Order: sequence, then C-alpha cells, then structure tokens
Amino acid sequence: MGRLVPIVVVVACVSSCGTVARDCRADPPRSAGEYLCQSPPGWDDRDFILRLPPNYDATRPVPVVLGLHGGGGKAAGFNKTTCKNGNEDDPSCLSRTADRHGYAVVFPDGTAAPLVRNQRTWNAGGGKDGLNCASGRACKDGVDDVRYFRDLLDHLQAILFVDTRRVHATGFSNGGAMAHRLGCELAGRIASIAPAGGANQFMAAEGCSPSRPVPVLHIHGVDDPCWEYGGGSRSCLPGDGGRKTGVEDSLAPHDDRHGWASINGCTAPPVDEELEDRDPDDHTRITRRSWTGCREGADVVLLRVDGAGHTWPGGEPYFPRFMIGRVSYDLSASEEVLEFFLAHPMP
Repeated sequence: MGRLVPIVVVVACVSSCGTVARDCRADPPRSAGEYLCQSPPGWDDRDFILRLPPNYDATRPVPVVLGLHGGGGKAAGFNKTTCKNGNEDDPSCLSRTADRHGYAVVFPDGTAAPLVRNQRTWNAGGGKDGLNCASGRACKDGVDDVRYFRDLLDHLQAILFVDTRRVHATGFSNGGAMAHRLGCELAGRIASIAPAGGANQFMAAEGCSPSRPVPVLHIHGVDDPCWEYGGGSRSCLPGDGGRKTGVEDSLAPHDDRHGWASINGCTAPPVDEELEDRDPDDHTRITRRSWTGCREGADVVLLRVDGAGHTWPGGEPYFPRFMIGRVSYDLSASEEVLEFFLAHPMP
C-alpha cells in the first residue's frame, strides 16, 4: 500500500540518472550523486536507484539505507513522499537526511503488476488464514523477495565498499511491512529496521525467529485508513482483501504471538513520552513508546501519531486528506529514522 492506488516511492531520477540503467558493477560510481543501476544478476526488471552522499569516498566503507516504496508505487517516487510538501530540495527528505549523515541510500523496485510496470509490490507475507496477502502480485505469486534482497546486498558489495555493520531498512506501507519481514528473515545482514505505515504481516502469518535481536523503530498514524493501527480489513489498494495485523500486535508481547519486544527480550515495561506539539495547526500529537532492557541493545520504539493517517510525518500530503488522512509536522520521520540507524549498528 503506498500512495493508495498507483504511486508512492523514493527518489525521482534526476538528470544524473539518465533513462537507461547503468551496469554499476562493471562501471562502479566513484563520486557523490544519484545513479540508476541495473538489476542484480538473476533478476529482471528490478533496477534500483543508488544515491551516494556528498562525502562519499570509494576507498572508505559507506553505511547503507534501503528505502522500500509502498504497494502500487515504484523506486522513483518514495523519496518525494518523505519530503515536506513533496519538495525534494527540502532538508526533511529521506535522501537529504541520509546525505547529512553520510549514508548511501538504495531505492529498489518491487515486482511490477501485469501490464502496469509502474505499479509494484513486495511480498511482505500473508495470504492465508484470512490474512491479507501483502501485497498484490508479489505476494500472490510467491515472489522470493528475501532472496532478492540477499542478492541485492551481494550486488551492492560488488559495487561499493559497504559498511556491513551498518545496513538498515526503512519503508512505507507495503514497504514498511517488507522491512519487518527483512528483520525477521535477514537479521544477519540488516542491522536495524524502521518501518512506517505497515505492520509485521509476516510475523502474523508465519511467526518471526530472527537469528539475532533486531532493533525496531515503527512509525504509524492512529487514524490510518489504509493500514489500520489496530489491524483490520480496510485497504487503499483495490482487490486487496483480507485482514492486516495491528501495530501493537507487531511490537508488544501478547497472548498468542510474540511481538518484537518479546523477541528481543526487552525486560523493562514500556515507557511513554508525549513529544512537543511543534505544529498545533496539523491537529496531531506524537507519543514515543520505548521498550528497553533488550538483548544486545535491540531497542523497540513506537512513534504513535494520533490524528495522522497513512502518511510519513514531516512528508508530503500526496493525496487529499479524505483519502489518506492528515500529515503530522511535529517531527521529521526521516531524521528519526536516520538517528535510530546511527544508534543501532550491527553488534
């Protein structure tokens, strides 16, 4: 689920990208900028955008953020969703925030819908026992997106000097749910995750047994009409039936399943902190709920955004409010995500 029906994703390709994907393995980028790179070997039609920070030095290890678009979106587009009013020159953007912190950002493409190349989805899990198949063709066709990301990371290591202790994943909606799945199944290579607007559908369908505790920052609007905070069957993608799991079910310990706080062995009870209301006119308030005392420092944090919808805090109101709800401007989700990643490298 991204920008409702078709659209939602990460960084629009600028002139430096061109229209034809570059073989970045044969011709690795050597300087800061944005590049459109060919699909990892063995994958067709899964090109990705690579953005290298201003301080990029090919001789030094670079940390990496994977930015996963929403369902019905594509790699070129999600970044705009993270920018205030959709302005990609604004410092609120995920790309600009990563630049400031010295991170490379990779924006990959999901699986295209039949005959509609610009509508792409991730197989984030589900599709049985009444659970929504999150999402679209990728889930229904059983696309092995965990293998895709394993191959993508191998491919990146052939292109860049990757700091393998600092590879992280964020995403929105279906992309957020996919980030949760990567935390469950690719914990040996993903240091921490920061999903937004999409809960852990894979955990609900299959359970979650990562090889190590994974730090998690989850961001979600309480009034989200596309992925309901408490779980439910509402959706903003046509034909996307079935139940989605709730946010707190994905994070907190509960009766029939283990949320991330249980998986990570967090011993302290959760602590709530109401954050400053920086923009009273947006009619939202944010509470930070933190589970600490977790094994290997794998904190679990929820940014609960009361009054907000299916949106990225500090980002773009990409559809009318009656369709997706409000955007909160009480903080920059991009900055929260990068600060969390900085604090949570691989042990």
